Amino acid sequence: MLILIKAPSGSFTALVVPGSPISCTLLDEALAIPEMPKFINKEQVERFRGTGGLRIEDGILITEDGCVNWNKIPRTVQEIEDWIGVDDDSKYD
Repeated sequence: MLILIKAPSGSFTALVVPGSPISCTLLDEALAIPEMPKFINKEQVERFRGTGGLRIEDGILITEDGCVNWNKIPRTVQEIEDWIGVDDDSKYD
């Protein structure tokens, strides 16, 4: 959802920031509730504890004819794993 204070004229840019923050405090509180552990994969939570979560920022150019995502970053698990194992980042420039 994009909320604008006034209607844009011409082209403009937007920053899209989806993410999955990981709050250790909130996770610990949730795991302490007897019914919650069945909804939470504790092994995966522990695997990512302390990382802060995941956030991907996209710079989007929006024009009258459509939009363009300026970012060329890995998105799938395979793309991310391939990128992590490579010294040359030019693939995503």
